[in-house]
Amino acid sequence: MILIPSERLFALDESGQRTSYDFDGLCEDLHDAFSRNGVCDMWLVNQFTLTVEERLRGGEPSLTEGEIDRLVSSVLAASGYADVSKTFMELRGMDAISGLQAALRPWDNRRLSDVLGNRLPLAPGQVHSLAARCSEALNGLGLQFASDEFIRELGIHLLHRQPPPFKETISGAVDKVPSVEGADNKLLSNRALVAYPIAPLFPRAQVALDLNAFVKAECDEWHSELLLFGKLPELADNAIQILAQQRKTILEQNPDFDKCPCHAVVTKYADFIESYGQGMSLRERRGFDKRLRQLLSALFESGPDFEIMLGYR
Repeated sequence: MILIPSERLFALDESGQRTSYDFDGLCEDLHDAFSRNGVCDMWLVNQFTLTVEERLRGGEPSLTEGEIDRLVSSVLAASGYADVSKTFMELRGMDAISGLQAALRPWDNRRLSDVLGNRLPLAPGQVHSLAARCSEALNGLGLQFASDEFIRELGIHLLHRQPPPFKETISGAVDKVPSVEGADNKLLSNRALVAYPIAPLFPRAQVALDLNAFVKAECDEWHSELLLFGKLPELADNAIQILAQQRKTILEQNPDFDKCPCHAVVTKYADFIESYGQGMSLRERRGFDKRLRQLLSALFESGPDFEIMLGYR
């Protein structure tokens, strides 16, 4: 398994230079856009910010900050949140209408790959195969010119030519605790583990780990690092089982998504460090934080043969 650890994220500025990306600012604006449109489920913010985090992890940055915003806007609109997409673009200082007015231009395979890669959350292998399918479709339609928006929409439709495999929409599965074969139901019922709903358009296996809930359910009131670290392998093992089962479900219906990573998200992490580290000095707390991250990385790295992206919120 390849583990992508939590690290700083980089994008390109207007001059094409590598710059640190304001990921926290993105999360705040996305949360504000959902709230202004009456959607207050924080996990939805995670669902869409993971799209960005997945694209920016590892390697040299290839997207500008503006392209990242357009990527998020495209995924929001394609997932049924057009109003949220419009509000998000306004919050980011972008003209929501201009994105819909891309001029018709000649297309070739390189442009198809660039548009699909920059506007949709796809693995590199998916981009190559989908660009070939778009080329075949455009040739079949006799179209010599196409806008970026048309290419994006065509790519989405070609990815999902068959009926959607999941009966529930994103918004219809928020509070359901899934029945996960092999996983500890106590961890699910205590919400130490929460399996995120699988998005219909761009499915990912995703599970949230709540360390506060885990400690409350599994550990006594004495905050011992040794006790906690001895119990964490059970939590990680169950999280990996959930991701494996979700991934299996996704690939049975969407084999094109086999190169996409799974996501394990440690939620309310800063709050946990502060509460569990009460009585520690600042130096001791930082050491505890470092050792905890190292252990979690090791536990997920020693798991299955598929890629897991470990993040902290």
